[in-house]
Amino acid sequence: MKSTAQPLPSDVPSLQKIVAELAHQIDTLKHELSYIKRMVFGQKRERHEPSVPEEQMALDELFKQIGVNVPGYAESKEHISYERRKPKKGHGRKAIPDDLHREQHIIDVSEEEKTCGCCGARKNHIGDDITEELEYKPAVFFVNQYIKPKYACPHCSQQGVTMASMPVRPIEKGVAGAGLLAYILVSKYVDHLPLYRLQQMFMRYAIDINRSTMSGWIAQICRYLEVLYEAMHRELIKESFLIQADETTLKVLDKETKDKCELGVSLAVCR
Repeated sequence: MKSTAQPLPSDVPSLQKIVAELAHQIDTLKHELSYIKRMVFGQKRERHEPSVPEEQMALDELFKQIGVNVPGYAESKEHISYERRKPKKGHGRKAIPDDLHREQHIIDVSEEEKTCGCCGARKNHIGDDITEELEYKPAVFFVNQYIKPKYACPHCSQQGVTMASMPVRPIEKGVAGAGLLAYILVSKYVDHLPLYRLQQMFMRYAIDINRSTMSGWIAQICRYLEVLYEAMHRELIKESFLIQADETTLKVLDKETKDKCELGVSLAVCR
């Protein structure tokens, strides 16, 4: 085999230049060889495609030269077919639920515009163009006023006064109704709103409910929740061989802890 090596120059600077170029080529080849070894024999997480296009092209040539089949560099081709949902026309918005109450606002043209300006005939109603807008009404405070008529016999004073009984209420002789108590509980323990923030929200409606009062209401309602908890506990352990819990943490305020929040647990149990 005929050698293609060029004769070396005799001067020292030229030899030094050649040695420097060869050292650079050796470092480059070592780097590329190390990369190829990682791609072929390395761990799965180390196998990745380079982000530099020129480096990718150089590695492709090296793979072809050494004849190594690496995942992602297979020469065979395959035809893949799949189905996908055709995108709906429109703005890509989520549909407004059909069960929401709709308040209709009819915007009609004037009586003059209902008459044809060409022949004077009355225009026919051929349909409606409907545009829907999602609206929101803020929470409304109202008062349940229970009126109990009183009756007394005009002849028999000893019979006393006849009056209907009050319906069952969550807190006997309390000023809070069931809807207000449910809203406070959901806001506190589902939406994680502190009671002082609920107090500020109520003040915007000119309703002054101290957070200590709300705390007392919650304590009384928890007596009913204990009954529900015991019933759920009996149902869970009745036929369940496995119970799982999601103990997601969240930050809560505590009067005994100053300048920081305590780490609480939002517990959800499922079987």
